[in-house]
Amino acid sequence: MPIEDVEAWEETLDILTDKNLMTDIKKSREDYKKGNFITLEEIEKKYALN
Repeated sequence: MPIEDVEAWEETLDILTDKNLMTDIKKSREDYKKGNFITLEEIEKKYALN
């Protein structure tokens, strides 16, 4: 198995075992499903980034 694959699996396990991070990810997914987010275009417009 290539070292890159091993490192990717290690990173995945680190994420999955971090309870705080997984809670944040779950909340983010719920917010997204509810439409509670702003688009990149909205950010660019608000801060005159384009």
